[in-house]
Amino acid sequence: MTRRTLICRLLIGGGILFYLAALAVALIGTQGWFGVQPDGLAAVYLIVLGTPWTLVMAPLLMMGLPILIGQMVALAAPLLNLYILRRICRRRDARD
Repeated sequence: MTRRTLICRLLIGGGILFYLAALAVALIGTQGWFGVQPDGLAAVYLIVLGTPWTLVMAPLLMMGLPILIGQMVALAAPLLNLYILRRICRRRDARD
């Protein structure tokens, strides 16, 4: 295993862990599980992890796009970022 491959695996693994933690915080915070007061800002970590795609969706939401679509984008955007990172890593490994 090359150093580059190890770095890619660590980045992708860390990204998956951050995504799962952000998803847990969002679910716990918005649903009020475990005695936590429901808070609308609980999903902010998902928004940050999916930054380029969530910023593209913000103006569309202001123009009248249904909120449910925005929520689905906030859930899927970090996964899209991880997929892109994985493709970049595999392409680099194939080139070397």
